[in-house]
Amino acid sequence: MSRNNRIKTHEEVLKAIEDLRELQKTDPVAARIVARVALIKTGVLNEDGSSKEKIVDYPHSLTYEHSDGRKGPVRKRK
Repeated sequence: MSRNNRIKTHEEVLKAIEDLRELQKTDPVAARIVARVALIKTGVLNEDGSSKEKIVDYPHSLTYEHSDGRKGPVRKRK
């Protein structure tokens, strides 16, 4: 598995956040670019960098919520 596609531990995520904060102090423009690219890759922002109206949409989420608050698995569409 490629290093970029593996699940990170919480220690690795905290280290990445700390690295980004350090980059923000030394080069704020580069830090902004890195953060924007990460948000686009994770699906929080659109490809053009604009905010998404909905970040999670039912067909793409792993669970759904009933009106009474119970959660259930996604049903496959036929």
